[in-house]
Formats: sequence, structure tokens, C-alpha cells
Amino acid sequence: MSVALSKRAEIALRSLSQLELKRALKALDELDRQSRNESRFHDVSRVNVGSEKLFAYKASERLRLVFSVAEGRVFVEDILNPDQYQRMVGRKA
Repeated sequence: MSVALSKRAEIALRSLSQLELKRALKALDELDRQSRNESRFHDVSRVNVGSEKLFAYKASERLRLVFSVAEGRVFVEDILNPDQYQRMVGRKA
């Protein structure tokens, strides 16, 4: 599998501080590594939003990578802070 970013996730990356950017890039590398080497992801939770099959990966205390998996590819839909994540799922992040 490979990891791809949506336009929205790319914009979110560009808006991060240097420290958060470093953490997000490390988390993206980890997702990529897991997608290539393992049959299951670790430290990932299912996100219930409508009928979409979305997952969240904790990049740091302040960031969640929200992604889907389809056609042999991990597609990062968005990179969210806890408030944004809470609004998306309707519960505490």
C-alpha cells in the first residue's frame, strides 16, 4: 500500500508549526510503514461518520490523521486538532 494526501490534508500540513509538522510527517511515515509491512494497523481507531469507513491515527497529543483505505492505498483525508476532530465525530477526542 501507499499513502496519499487529499488537498485538504496538504493544506493542513502547510498550516502546522514546525514541531507539529515534524510530528505529522513522522506519523505519515509510520502509517506508510505499517501499510506496507503489516496486515493490520496499530494505534488506529475507527471513526463513525456517516457511511464512510474512516480511521484516525494519533500523530501527537494535538493531531489526528483521519484516513480511509481503498484499492491498496491509504488516503489521508484530513489532519485535525482535537477540537476539529471532536466536531467531526461529535465526541471528545
